[in-house]
Amino acid sequence: MRRILKTFINKNWIFITCICILIIFLFMANGYSILKTSLNVVGDASIQDIPEMNLEIDFVNTDKLGNMFFYDVTVYNNSNFTYKDWQLKVYDNEYITYPYMFEATRENDGWLIDNSNWDNRLEPGDDVIFTINFYVSDDLQSEMTYEEYAEYFIRNFIKATGTILTDTDRDGEIITSGNASLTLKQSEVEIKDFKLEENLLYESNIPNEKQYILTINNTTNYEYSRIRANVYLGPKNTLLEVTPSEIVCEHSTNINFELPSWMQISSNESILVYFMIIAEDESFLPDIAIAGETK
Repeated sequence: MRRILKTFINKNWIFITCICILIIFLFMANGYSILKTSLNVVGDASIQDIPEMNLEIDFVNTDKLGNMFFYDVTVYNNSNFTYKDWQLKVYDNEYITYPYMFEATRENDGWLIDNSNWDNRLEPGDDVIFTINFYVSDDLQSEMTYEEYAEYFIRNFIKATGTILTDTDRDGEIITSGNASLTLKQSEVEIKDFKLEENLLYESNIPNEKQYILTINNTTNYEYSRIRANVYLGPKNTLLEVTPSEIVCEHSTNINFELPSWMQISSNESILVYFMIIAEDESFLPDIAIAGETK
């Protein structure tokens, strides 16, 4: 048997060599296609594009009003890399609609939710939390309950994308106030004329809850629009609410918020923003850095 096999190889070595080369080529092509897979994740699965990438998202139902559901969405960066331009894509679903104040960019097959955090960076070991709310249709054609379908939707119709940042230098000017910092985007300026103080008349049934009032003044000759801020809370204090706000991104020690798009500050006008925070320290006053686009 061995002699027959050897004779066959000697007579057909060119053909066998071509077959081996073809097999190697197929393996290489298949491996390359795996490396070219686009970065995405459904539900709370890990995002993987190249081996170093490791973003995760998770969802927690926080409230329900009839068939309207509120979910906290947490994006984790458990890698050693900084991500930039990360965003969530919410795909269309015939049984899901959104409230009028839903802030996202419309695309052909769904909505794109962009992060308001600094310049869309997610540092190693960092996570960010924000809220998404939606309605489950009254005409739900499913054996699932509203609650079951909401959970099914949130874990199967949302994908996260992101890009590893190789250059860790920030593109814009960084403004700081104590431990709070914010990278200015194009057309933004630092807002320095503001006052933050605790409301000593505020009463709450929640232990250690305090209310802080932020007064933002516009003493310039132009209008502030699209106002956003970074608030440093520290590791022991917890944000409960920012009112009014359009987008709130929560990190382990700080939060970023953006005021509603209709809330602008004309020249020589002021606005108030209210924070509800569980503060461990009786004398705690958060650091805050504020930026606004100008008109």
